[in-house]
Amino acid sequence: MSVTLTDVQRIAADVARQEDRRLEVVAAIPAQGEAAYAEVVLTIRGCRAEPCRMMIGVSRNASESDIRATVTDRLRQHLDEHRATSPDLE
Repeated sequence: MSVTLTDVQRIAADVARQEDRRLEVVAAIPAQGEAAYAEVVLTIRGCRAEPCRMMIGVSRNASESDIRATVTDRLRQHLDEHRATSPDLE
């Protein structure tokens, strides 16, 4: 059974809050032509250096814990890269 887009957005928002208070989930949208895949769009509030937005792809057929792990890994990777080039996230 696939996870709903609402659930994907809820899971991603929960992970984002835990990782950095400035992260905001803008939307969870179906990937074009792929019902079992969703893209989560996030932004960094107060960001002054691009990239301030990111997209994370997740399988809607995955378990909630797998979705959490995917979102966590991608967010941490993005934040680490962003911190290396932008002092606004220190």
